[in-house]
Amino acid sequence: MVNKKDINLAIIGTFSLKGKELKNTLENKDLPIKKIRFLDPEVKEEYSHLTDFKGEAQIIQSIKEEHLYNMDIVFFASDSEISKKYCSLAQEYNFKAIDLSGTFNTKTEIPLVVAGVNDEVLNNESYIIANPHPLAIILSTFIHFLQKNYSLNKILVVAFQPASEYEKSGIDELMDQSIGFLNLSKIPKKIFKEQVAFNLISRVGKLEEDGFTDIERTVVKEIKRILSNESVPLSLSLIQAPIFHTYSILSFIEFIDSPTISDLENIFKKSSLFEITSPNETPPSPVSTAGKDKICIGQIKRDRVFSNSFWFWLVADNLTRGSVLNAVEVAEKLISIKFPAINK
Repeated sequence: MVNKKDINLAIIGTFSLKGKELKNTLENKDLPIKKIRFLDPEVKEEYSHLTDFKGEAQIIQSIKEEHLYNMDIVFFASDSEISKKYCSLAQEYNFKAIDLSGTFNTKTEIPLVVAGVNDEVLNNESYIIANPHPLAIILSTFIHFLQKNYSLNKILVVAFQPASEYEKSGIDELMDQSIGFLNLSKIPKKIFKEQVAFNLISRVGKLEEDGFTDIERTVVKEIKRILSNESVPLSLSLIQAPIFHTYSILSFIEFIDSPTISDLENIFKKSSLFEITSPNETPPSPVSTAGKDKICIGQIKRDRVFSNSFWFWLVADNLTRGSVLNAVEVAEKLISIKFPAINK
């Protein structure tokens, strides 16, 4: 039987928002960790950066091939250049690379996985695993639970994107824009082409011929691939919002069946992935949801004009439920495949 302390992990991109959230999440998980390494491309001088993990001091090291020796799972939370360079070593060094940079999301030969939705595609031959776009993780989970119970005829989504999708630089620029606007001074536009502070931008990404953007198209493709259903009747529009964290999502869904509001609420109440508020409670918002592990669902509205149709309001943190938690849950699945005795 495998010892419960036989798993060696590494985080590449320790200084990134996702890297920091990975560290926090792993500290609160009961994973069988023997050794953990913290790596980051910003480290130029060895022993110059320290952190801690579960009360023990740890050195944040530069990224070198030898630091990946004897690793079982490596989380890639840095940029695409780093992922391309070091994920290629996964099979040679026999570790599982879970990529959170989006580098491999369009590669059909690499599993694009949402835990609890399509993690059955994982096996011992899966050396690189792509973590989907945060919005794809949130929506595919939501749609998956609905489709397990009902047939859907139409899914329309308007999603409000947070500044943290552009890492710390996006957060910093939104803050600087807000300060600049209030002080009647120059507003920086290095990350965002327009003023986002106190504003809404209806175009996120590069415009395509039909008016949608490349990011909107990518998210829809990822969701269909995760759900293994190219005919999912989904259309999505993305709006850049002046908020720091969480996706806020308004969705109109037309069912072929005739569920009631109570039927739909019960679907989500049965799963630990969701938190649903009653009509008497304050609906979820970016402020109330930031940092939470769940997909928060507000009041469900039955449309009086269109039959079998409902409006849904969802809010989920893009760094926790929309990214890092999924990556860690995928890692747990990989551990159970490689060392089945651990979970027995």
